[in-house]
Amino acid sequence: ADKNRINYYSDFMLTDLVYEFLINENTDNIIDLNFKEFINSASKEYLEMMKLFVDNNGNIKKTADELHVHYNTLKYRLSKIRDEYCIDFEDLNYIIKLKLSYIALDFISNT
Repeated sequence: ADKNRINYYSDFMLTDLVYEFLINENTDNIIDLNFKEFINSASKEYLEMMKLFVDNNGNIKKTADELHVHYNTLKYRLSKIRDEYCIDFEDLNYIIKLKLSYIALDFISNT
């Protein structure tokens, strides 16, 4: 970590909002049920792929480059996930919901 980096609240606002929500609500209200099913049944490789894809805000090209796989290979894998788990990767709101789900899961695993 860069010791000279200045962090602002805005850098952590989304995480803080999710944590506050989780303190007062049931986790099922924030974690998408289809996504939860995917997490419980997917291979480690697919879990890592999905996390990176969500971290890259749904950018297939950037994710494929970082995974060192062909763009079409990643598109194929995502289409398999979409078909099996009804996860809509073309909907930005859904990508945001997945991002919130990851933050919530991280919170749960650290408590």
